[in-house]
Amino acid sequence: MRRVSARRLGGGCWGLICLIWLGLFVGAGWGHPILQNPIWIEVSPERLKVKLYVSMRELNVVQGLPIAADGAVDLEEAEEAAPRHAAYVLEHLRFCGDGRELAGKVQRIDPPKHVGKGVEAPDRAHFIYWLEYPLAVPPAALTFSHRMVVEFPSAPGVPWDLSYAYRFAAGEAPPTQFGAISRGSEVSYATGFAAAAAPGAGAGAGAGAGAGVEGRRLGWWAAGLLGAALGLGVLSRAGLARMLGWLALAWLGGWVLSMGVALPGFLAAAAGGIGVLLVAADAIHGPEGEGRGRRWALAGMFGVAVGWAAGSGGLAGGSAAGALAALGGGCGAGALLGGGLWAGGGRRGRRQLLSLVVCLGGVAVLLAGLGIPPWAGWLGRLGS
Repeated sequence: MRRVSARRLGGGCWGLICLIWLGLFVGAGWGHPILQNPIWIEVSPERLKVKLYVSMRELNVVQGLPIAADGAVDLEEAEEAAPRHAAYVLEHLRFCGDGRELAGKVQRIDPPKHVGKGVEAPDRAHFIYWLEYPLAVPPAALTFSHRMVVEFPSAPGVPWDLSYAYRFAAGEAPPTQFGAISRGSEVSYATGFAAAAAPGAGAGAGAGAGAGVEGRRLGWWAAGLLGAALGLGVLSRAGLARMLGWLALAWLGGWVLSMGVALPGFLAAAAGGIGVLLVAADAIHGPEGEGRGRRWALAGMFGVAVGWAAGSGGLAGGSAAGALAALGGGCGAGALLGGGLWAGGGRRGRRQLLSLVVCLGGVAVLLAGLGIPPWAGWLGRLGS
């Protein structure tokens, strides 16, 4: 009877997880029409260069570009609307260097090379706006935010939701920071330049440092929850020692890997949240995970991801030692709370319930790491 009850409990937990994902993503997608465009940001000591993609759908929303029911667009009309959109772009994008807002201009606008057919064609055809912002002094930190299409509801009470898939790079070097930013959020990038010796520079640098602290805390949450999910499957002190050793070895492998190839920030966020979800879900179905090969494989795979992200300055904000400590501490806490360190290994139902809590924490980490409101920044501020 107990085995049947545990199986039913596991099935119920999976059903609850599915409902949560449907509510967060499918419901949100139906409630708010979404636009997402790429933006590539490159900073040097002298200037900030921005390559902004503007879809024909955005020109339709803001500039009134006609789009037929079948998605057809007159390219000549679009080329006339694109220059009118330049002033709007400059007004609604905000870049700050060390806390001081930058003023820029549009250097040129390139039309799309090809416009496809179908109702989604206007979303996939982009004009490229090349923006440039002169820098009086090299900033130590850059911040980027936007308030695009805030004035244009798609229906009464239903705003357009425009976000950007961004990447930051210093000069001609490969991009080192990736992610997505929605309206109302702010992202910070440490340029590596010396702090500007100008009035207000200290406050700007402090703001950039604060964003970095939030990134570290978010990374520690991801590593700690992953460790906790694994610790809940530990049934003995010897098992805990083996798991900690395996995680340390996997973390070291990821850290070494980061010396050759940097892990993009958006992949670090995804790896952290998905790792917690997979391990916790596996723990719900099989709480006695110490002897399960799948649990050890997941521990190795995502232990490498934590070390890789920490060494790359991704999800863990560059604090490699802090990520390792959070990973090991979370594993120990999970084993302790789950009762795996005591005789009898603790109660199965208790470990399943705790695994469900950790699973929900993984959802929050994933959403916050990808910059999806209202989660963005919440976990990063906890403990401040």
